[in-house]
Amino acid sequence: MSKKKKLAKNYDKNICRYLTRRTVRKFAHEEYEEKVMELCDHDEELYENVTEFYTRNIEKISGFRVLKEYLVPTEEDDDMMVRYKSVFKEFTRWFLKNRIVRYILKGDMADKLSYIRYKNQVMLKYLDRPDSWVSNKGKIVKKPIKK
Repeated sequence: MSKKKKLAKNYDKNICRYLTRRTVRKFAHEEYEEKVMELCDHDEELYENVTEFYTRNIEKISGFRVLKEYLVPTEEDDDMMVRYKSVFKEFTRWFLKNRIVRYILKGDMADKLSYIRYKNQVMLKYLDRPDSWVSNKGKIVKKPIKK
């Protein structure tokens, strides 16, 4: 693999990691407690358990391949884990669509537009089809921004 390709792959992985970890951190943050409680059907015990579970596992979630394990129920999952994954997936969808751009714009990354494109063209596209996403890289179309 050429050095340029390797750098591009690592850059995409870093974008994915940033977006994923920001989502997990905000999932457990008091700022979004009301939204997560709504997704938990106002079940306080479920809220406490699901937010603690994802916070405890944040370091393991390094990109979408691993994130899929935390989004997609498997045959081995018990009913509670299926519920955790459902709540987190709904929050992730909502957060990526409605909130993460403000954190990207406030962030100190140099190429904010790449983060927004990745969110729109890769993460949101594959969120409902995580089995078809086999890497952190997606096809990102670099269109000029209309002003």
